[in-house]
Amino acid sequence: MASHLWYLDSGATSSMTWNRTIFINYVHSASKTETVTSASGHEMNILGRGEVPLRISMRGTDKTIILKNVLHVPDCSMQLLSVKALGNQGFTILFEKDKATISDENREIL
Repeated sequence: MASHLWYLDSGATSSMTWNRTIFINYVHSASKTETVTSASGHEMNILGRGEVPLRISMRGTDKTIILKNVLHVPDCSMQLLSVKALGNQGFTILFEKDKATISDENREIL
């Protein structure tokens, strides 16, 4: 189906993935009508939400962070990493000319 890459999205209010199998904790949506609207205006159903481990490789070192409250949206063609959601988890995102840097609450760059 879609790629396993995650795309940093400054417009998304929540992180989301199409891939149900990557969740380590998962809660089905209480409502059958819960939706999210894409940037293009397309409404997509949210089937659940939970925690997803995200492995990051930087300078030869692997680190895993846990993304919280990630939406399971099967019709989403990309996995979106929400800048807002990361900020709510205590991460800092710095946008520069041609890159974005994410650091944790200890200012350690991921």
